[in-house]
Amino acid sequence: MTRATKEEQTHHRLWRIGLSAASLLLTAATAAGASGVVITPPPPTPAIQTAHAVVWIDLGGQSRIASTTSLPAFTAENSQNELDGFQLIEFETEIDVATRRFVGIWHEASPEATGFAEAAHLAVDQPIANLAGVVAAEWALGYRLADLDVYTLELTEMFAAVFHPSTAEQAYAVDVDLETLLEFKHSFEQVDFHLIDLEARGSSDEVRYQAVWREQPQAQPSVVLGPSIWAATLDANVGLQASRHADSLVFFEIPGVGNDADWLASGLWRSPQGRSHTMVRKTWQEIEARHAALLAEPPSAPGLGWVPVDVEILWHDDAPLFKSSVPVEHDGPMIPPIDP
Repeated sequence: MTRATKEEQTHHRLWRIGLSAASLLLTAATAAGASGVVITPPPPTPAIQTAHAVVWIDLGGQSRIASTTSLPAFTAENSQNELDGFQLIEFETEIDVATRRFVGIWHEASPEATGFAEAAHLAVDQPIANLAGVVAAEWALGYRLADLDVYTLELTEMFAAVFHPSTAEQAYAVDVDLETLLEFKHSFEQVDFHLIDLEARGSSDEVRYQAVWREQPQAQPSVVLGPSIWAATLDANVGLQASRHADSLVFFEIPGVGNDADWLASGLWRSPQGRSHTMVRKTWQEIEARHAALLAEPPSAPGLGWVPVDVEILWHDDAPLFKSSVPVEHDGPMIPPIDP
């Protein structure tokens, strides 16, 4: 079999909505046992803990957050928030051995919201093979992809997606490595397509990204870092804001798990919000308490105030990570982080 060309590989990893479409090459993990073979149960799974990570930016407007253990409870929360004038902008779901978690962020639909918000469409637990069809159907209804997450459920690659009413052109990529992600990013920025969502999955050995771009002629190029030891990402956040005075961390992704010192993260910075605030490895109760405190904090300028823009659910155990396997790469005019 001949090796696929780079163009062919790209064709299978990218969809440019309204311009071209490609079908996804899937690899599904399967398990089978021979008839009559006695399978010894595996050793007990290490104790799994739940942690969360959230990014707030000094943007302004009202916001809400919620965490539930069932999809019906989450959709009920979403319906009430829409009636109150809030639109779903971020959705995350994760599962461990016994517990499913659904987490969301809602923003005020507009300063003039009066009792209702334009409903966001939500797709959950859809096979990844259906992604192109779902996006096309939403496109025909006047909705565009705003948030995308890919995950494994019962040995099958699935996706969850949030769609917003929009007429903008857009593109998205699924399961690409960092090099390909940055190539797409730079190419799209030349035609005013900018990252609006960044997700990561995998381990310290291999991190794969999902990304969504939207046509935004007035937007400034963003900066991407990843994957890196969490402390280095945090240092980069401080250094970038100090060097450019106008950027803030708007997404971060933690695709690897490990002990307290070796968490991995990837980050996306955009201007012109200015300030960002992050919390990582916190209980949901701690996240809620900080959210309430930030809402009550006096704004840095009229019309501004802290709103959450990204949330992560972090299932983790205490398995170690090997620092030698962690690449640290970045793009854009920023101060390179220090690799610990």
